[in-house]
Amino acid sequence: MKKFLWLYWIGLLAIAMASLSIVNIWSISQNNEKAIHNTFQKIYQHITQKFLRFDEILYENEQQISLHFQKVLPQIYAELKQLPHSLSDIPPEVLRSIADRYQVNEIYIIDPSTRITTSSFLPDIGFELGTISQEFREYLEAIFLKDKVIIDRINVSSKSGVINKYAYFGPQDKEFIIEASIEIKDYLTQTKSKKYSEFIFDQFFTDIGEVELLPVDISIIFVNKLNTFPFIGKYKEITPHQLKELENYSTLIFEENDKLTKIQKIVLTESRLNGAEYLLLKVQADQTVLSEQRNKMIFNSIGITLFFAMIAAIIFQRYINLNIVKPIRTIDNFLKKMSKGNYENKITTSGIKELQEISQHINQTKDIIKQREQALAESQGLLEKRVEQRTKELEENKRKLEESHQLIALGSWELNIETAKEVYDATALNIFHINVEKNNTTEIIKNKIHPDDRAKFSNFMDKALASQSVTDSFKILNSKNSEPTYVQLHAKLPLDEKTQQKIIRGTCQDITIKTIHDLEILHKANHDPLTDLYNRNAISQKITQLINSARRGDSAFSVLWLDLDFFKPINDSLGHEAGDKILKDVANRLRVCVRENDSVARVGGDEFVILLTQVNSSEVLETIANKIITRIAKPFTFQDTPVQLGISIGGAIYQQHGTTMEILFSNADSALYEAKRKGRNQFQLANQQL
Repeated sequence: MKKFLWLYWIGLLAIAMASLSIVNIWSISQNNEKAIHNTFQKIYQHITQKFLRFDEILYENEQQISLHFQKVLPQIYAELKQLPHSLSDIPPEVLRSIADRYQVNEIYIIDPSTRITTSSFLPDIGFELGTISQEFREYLEAIFLKDKVIIDRINVSSKSGVINKYAYFGPQDKEFIIEASIEIKDYLTQTKSKKYSEFIFDQFFTDIGEVELLPVDISIIFVNKLNTFPFIGKYKEITPHQLKELENYSTLIFEENDKLTKIQKIVLTESRLNGAEYLLLKVQADQTVLSEQRNKMIFNSIGITLFFAMIAAIIFQRYINLNIVKPIRTIDNFLKKMSKGNYENKITTSGIKELQEISQHINQTKDIIKQREQALAESQGLLEKRVEQRTKELEENKRKLEESHQLIALGSWELNIETAKEVYDATALNIFHINVEKNNTTEIIKNKIHPDDRAKFSNFMDKALASQSVTDSFKILNSKNSEPTYVQLHAKLPLDEKTQQKIIRGTCQDITIKTIHDLEILHKANHDPLTDLYNRNAISQKITQLINSARRGDSAFSVLWLDLDFFKPINDSLGHEAGDKILKDVANRLRVCVRENDSVARVGGDEFVILLTQVNSSEVLETIANKIITRIAKPFTFQDTPVQLGISIGGAIYQQHGTTMEILFSNADSALYEAKRKGRNQFQLANQQL
């Protein structure tokens, strides 16, 4: 059955070609103008495909240019620094000499305003590159002082229309950019051959006018904000009126001098040649000879088609089998092995170029997967070692801490209630930082208690006088340094059997280290490690306290939910170090916008919550929110780079917008997103609809 399959292909192809010819003849007889437009579209598609392939060829040669830039740009800057001129005053002829030595076409010196202060290419001197587009200005501003060679894509020169590759170097010690360019055609002529360059830039496009047998005149034109430049064909001027029309429409069709003219934008979404603002295809067709040429072409094509159809059908099946079916089976078998973890062999296929390229991509992917699995295994082993080492360190620290606790000495003291005399042993004297010649003093211990704890100490002594065994800790005054000292006191009033006197006897122990450690743990548990603001846990506790107090009628309060606008792009472009620094600055600005008894918390990456006590007025809440928006709008700085942020705020008032933490937070959060929806950088109060 298979050996007769080629007869099936012959019949099917013959029927298809005959049907196509009939349809073409009918279509031409119906509407010559429609045929012209179809021709225009085919030319457009053909040119687009040519440019995309042209782009691929350029990319294959582009890597070598990038390596050359990486090598010579720092060398060029090193030589420029030795000149007896400032960077902005180097003569163009000096730059031309340096450019020739380092095998680049042009050298440009760009100042912080993106203006070319001097260049080996005289027409560009004084041109401000930032006027090309805002995106390009931001691209250049990000290069200053980075001390890196930044390789740009292949672009069309905004001044000359020449296809160049550009590279930039922003020295760390100079606020200038050293830019160099290499003209692609010249480079290919030097590194490949003149014939290769002529083929790529000339012969490669010679068959554009042969897409259809029509007397067409074709031009390809680069267009940017500065000028228009010819690329292919005779340069046909585009009038300002036509350019204005093309801002709103992608295609213009009009008749002039018995010719139908079509101007159409070329959209190259995958091409690297979009350095020009866009490309234009201008095609003119002579309508008077269209029918005659088309008829001849159709009759000729029918005969040629039938002849080649018979030949093509015979070899079609074998071609498909050898060049498509067999390679696909090979790829399928190889992928099955990869899915089982076999990465040792490489796939090799013959057949059409696309399948060969797919095989190459599969081999590259296989190597990447293999390397990442090896790196993952190594990282896992290293992590296990670090965990084990850290565990041992923690166990050793715990042992040392337990030993130190065992070595802590207890001091003893006593107070005669009737004589008010106090007696301390040497350890107690050291703990209380008492320096007296005679160990016979009065009210020393009371005076050593920090004022913040004296009320608690009075209560402690009252319990001791009531013959209770009492233990408590106190902060004491330290005359040796300004660091706080914490002491744990134990006291009891046993009756002295010999003298029948009331004497309070007790012990004291320095618990400063433990207390500070406990305070640090408590602080870390309730504060954000980056900004030192309250965290979500602490702010939840505070709002719970405020709700309980408000239910007793003791207070009123409101909630602000805040989210920074445009923070993520800044974090992505400047790095996490910049992001962390800006978040700290935001936290400091929020603190000064509220009162001491209000609470500020960071509850997410760039989200904050503020609790405002004794505030239950929407007017007051809006005033505070606008104060915050104004302060955050002032520029931040990171490494002398100004950074602009905004902030969106949602607000909710206790009882009016909820009586539980969850409802208040939810309504404030919903109001926040309503503020973002309305344009960001504004305040929105929660309402019943939200």
